[in-house]
Amino acid sequence: MWREVARFELQLQRREFLTGVYVAVFFFLTFGYTASSAVELVTGRGAVPRNAPWALAQAMAGVTAFGQVITTMITATAIMRDVATRQQELLFTTPLSRGDYLWGRWLGALAVMLVVYLAIPLGLVTGTLMPWVDRASLVSFDASAYLRPFVWLVVPNILVVSAIFFSAGALRRSFMAILLLGVGLVALWGTGVSLARDGVAWGTLVDPFGNAALEWGTRDWSVAERTTRAITADDWLLANRALWLAIATTALLWLQRAFRFELIPPADTSRGAEPEPPRLATAQKSLVAADGHRTARDLSRQVGAFPIVRAESRWIFRWTLREQGFVTLGLLGAVNALVNAWRAGGADPSAGDILGAVQFHSRVFLILVATIYAGELLWRERDVRVDALRDALPPRTATLVAGKIIGLLLAELVLMLPLLAAALIAGFGRGVDGMSVWLAVVWIGGLVFPVLAQLTLLSLLVHAAVQHKVAGHVLLISGWVIAIALDRSLHVPMWLRYTTVPPYTWNPAAGFGGTGPTLAMWTGCWTLAAVTFALLIARLWRPRPSSSRLPVFSSSNT
Repeated sequence: MWREVARFELQLQRREFLTGVYVAVFFFLTFGYTASSAVELVTGRGAVPRNAPWALAQAMAGVTAFGQVITTMITATAIMRDVATRQQELLFTTPLSRGDYLWGRWLGALAVMLVVYLAIPLGLVTGTLMPWVDRASLVSFDASAYLRPFVWLVVPNILVVSAIFFSAGALRRSFMAILLLGVGLVALWGTGVSLARDGVAWGTLVDPFGNAALEWGTRDWSVAERTTRAITADDWLLANRALWLAIATTALLWLQRAFRFELIPPADTSRGAEPEPPRLATAQKSLVAADGHRTARDLSRQVGAFPIVRAESRWIFRWTLREQGFVTLGLLGAVNALVNAWRAGGADPSAGDILGAVQFHSRVFLILVATIYAGELLWRERDVRVDALRDALPPRTATLVAGKIIGLLLAELVLMLPLLAAALIAGFGRGVDGMSVWLAVVWIGGLVFPVLAQLTLLSLLVHAAVQHKVAGHVLLISGWVIAIALDRSLHVPMWLRYTTVPPYTWNPAAGFGGTGPTLAMWTGCWTLAAVTFALLIARLWRPRPSSSRLPVFSSSNT
C-alpha cells in the first residue's frame, strides 16, 4: 500500500506546474554559473576555473542550502495537502495504516526532489558545453567532479531536510512549523560556516548542509589543488553527514510513533483572539441601522477614509504581532545578527563593522518576513473563507488595502527594536569607539527598515498580480536567491538596486562622508517607487463580488 501512496504522490507532484518551475530555477541558475560570468555562486573563487572539482562542490553546496525553500514547498505540499483541501477527516476513516500513509507520502515527495535536484549537475554540465564558453578557462571534463559532491552533499541534504520538515509538518499540521524549522536550519548553516572559517573545528557539525565541513576540509588548499584535486569525504564531513542523518532518522522514527489519524484540537484563542476594530464596526452598524439601502460609496463617505484606515491598520498590527511565526522570525534574525556582530571586525572593530554585520546577517530573516506576511495580507482572509464577506463591506477596496499595508509596516517597525538591541549589545559590550544609540537608530531606521518596507510592498505586488499563494512565494524566494547570486558578480549601477543597499563607506571620523547624501537620495527614490507599488496593489487587489453600488443589508434582512 505504501508503494501505491508513493506512486500517487509522485503523479500529483509531477502534474504540478510549480515542479517544472523548481527544475527551471536550479537548471538556469547553475547553467548561468558555468556558461557565463554573469552568475557567481562561489565566494572567493579567484583564479579557480568554474568547473574545477572544488568550485563545483562549493556551487552545489551553496545552491542546495539556498534551495531548501524548494524542499520546503515540496515537503509541505506532500504532508499539508490533505489539511489544505479539508480531506483529512475522510482519510482518517479509511483502513490505510499510518505507516503506509507517512512513508508513501514522504517517499513520493523524496523521488520528486531527487529529480528536481538532478537539474543542478545537469545545468552545470550543460553550461560548460555552450559554444561561447572559452575552453581554455575550463578544466577537462571529469564525471566524478560532478558525482562526488552530489552524493556527499546534495543527496544527504535532501534526505535530512525533507525528513525533518515532513515530521514537523505531519505532527503539527502547520506550514508555519516547517517554515520556522527552515529558518532555524539557515541560522545553523550561517553559524557553522562562520565558525569553520574562524578555525573552530566543531562548527563543521553545526551546519546541517555540510558547507562548513567542506570549508574546513579545503581551507589550506592552494589554487592548484582547488583546480585539480578531487573532493573527498574527510573525517569532519563524514561526522557531519552521520550526525544529521541520525537526526533525520530520529525525526522519522518519532513521527512513526507519535502520529495519529485524528484531528488536532484547535488552540486556545482566549488570549490571542483577534480584536475587532471597534470604531469601524460601530460606524458600520450605525449606518446600516440608519439606512439599509445606501450605496457602499455613500456609506464610505459618511464614515470617512481615515477612521477606516486607522481601524484596519490597528487590527492588522495587533494580529501580526500576535503571530508566533512573525515574532520568531524577528527574534531569530536578531540573535543571528548579534552572534555575527559580536565576532565582526576582528580584535578592534568600528561601529560601522558592528552595524554592518547586524544589517547583513538579519537580511535573510527580513526577506522571509516580507515575503510571507505580505502574502498573508492577501491570502489570510481567503484561507479562512471570509474574503467575500470583507469584499462586500462598505469601505472602498483601496481604503482597506491602505490600512492593511500600514498595519503590517508598523508591525515590521517593531521588529527593528530587537535588531537595535543586538547592535547596541554588541557595540557597547565590546567597547567599540564611536558606537552610540543615535548612530544605531539612524542606521537601523535609515538603511534596514526602508529596505524591509520596499521588500514588503514588492512581495505584496507579486502576490496581487499572480493570484496564487504557493506560486507567489516560490517566485519571490527564488527571485531573492537569484538576485543575491547575481549581486556578487553583476556591476549593477546603484540607482538600479531595488532593495539592495548600494556600496558605502563609513569610518569613525567622517561617518558616511560623501556617501551619506547619496544613500539618502537612493532610499528616497526607491521608497517613492515602493509607494507606486502600493497604488498598483490597490488596483490589482481582487475586486468585490459585484458592482460597487451593492446595497448594505440591514440586521433584519440578515
